[in-house]
Amino acid sequence: EGYTLYIGRAQGDPYAKPTRCRVIVKGDTAKFPPVSHQNKVRSVALGDYLNRVFYQSCKDMGADVKAREAGNWNGPKGGDIEISRPTQHVIEQSAVRILPN
Repeated sequence: EGYTLYIGRAQGDPYAKPTRCRVIVKGDTAKFPPVSHQNKVRSVALGDYLNRVFYQSCKDMGADVKAREAGNWNGPKGGDIEISRPTQHVIEQSAVRILPN
């Protein structure tokens, strides 16, 4: 409750493009202080911060690593979770967006 997970067309083919997902979290659930997204600059900074935290969490948990190949067609494939790699610049990205509502 408080968030919605959208899964794009799930790929059945392990060699196809990855499945894109998005999560929408309501403001009441996220509970970010209003000052952290009161204008565009702060919204971009908050989005960049969340992108960095998610990226690092995926790396720390090993979720960014593909399943090991078994060497045959029925072995595990895919399984990794990725988000845009952060850069040294704070820029607006489509990976994380902070909207007014």
